[in-house]
Amino acid sequence: MNSICRFLPVKNDNGSLKTVHFVYETEWKRLRQPQIQPIYYLFLVKRGSGQVRLPEFGTFQISVGSLFLIAPAVRYEITGSDDLSYFYISFMGTRAPELAGELSNTVYNGYDSLIPLWLQSIQRLNAVNGNLLTEGVLLFTLSYLTDNTAEENADKSDTLLKNIVDYLDHHYKDPTLNLKKVADIFGYTDKYLSHLFKSSMNVNWTVYLNRLRIQHAIELLEQGHSNTAELAFACGYSDPMYFSKVFKKMTGKTPKRYRENKQ
Repeated sequence: MNSICRFLPVKNDNGSLKTVHFVYETEWKRLRQPQIQPIYYLFLVKRGSGQVRLPEFGTFQISVGSLFLIAPAVRYEITGSDDLSYFYISFMGTRAPELAGELSNTVYNGYDSLIPLWLQSIQRLNAVNGNLLTEGVLLFTLSYLTDNTAEENADKSDTLLKNIVDYLDHHYKDPTLNLKKVADIFGYTDKYLSHLFKSSMNVNWTVYLNRLRIQHAIELLEQGHSNTAELAFACGYSDPMYFSKVFKKMTGKTPKRYRENKQ
């Protein structure tokens, strides 16, 4: 089957979503590489294997059933086997960034089941049904991608949160421990980790860390430790006065009063 290229008729609407091309490409070697496009391009590999290289994001392996979405103004290069062929739909409009979401500039594998739909659709496409058919394929495909990506992101978030909690459980005594330090260790921004912690643990970062430290302080007090400054340093506080303030806020008593009541 040879290449098929469909330029879609102009759509008379508010421009919220406009599909521009629906293409089946079998002669990728004739294309100028690398490429930069002014609008979104959604690719589906039909045959063969290869790579898509995005200098700003990395190099990804592609094969039958690979989906990848290239955002506007992103430089990319596709290379592969002699039999490499793929579909793509290009689209634009004010709704396009919302649909693309966080799906752009990476590769998602295992979508072989969508190939018959894309192939049948491009073969049926004409001037009358072109916009409706292409937009339908685009939205249907993105719905698959969004569902699976949401599950993958949820799994990644759960794993990340577990790793952070484990790290805090083992390092809460470190007086230099702060959100930015942990964010740097795990390769995320402190703003993202703060939001993740709050939304998943239903408590903010500072409160959780203070709870760990004060619980340890209580254990030390019950073991007979009495010096407030030593307690503060042992629990990760470099300022004994701040430690006493946090301790009282969480327990209702100063460390000294807590110790006296226990005695």
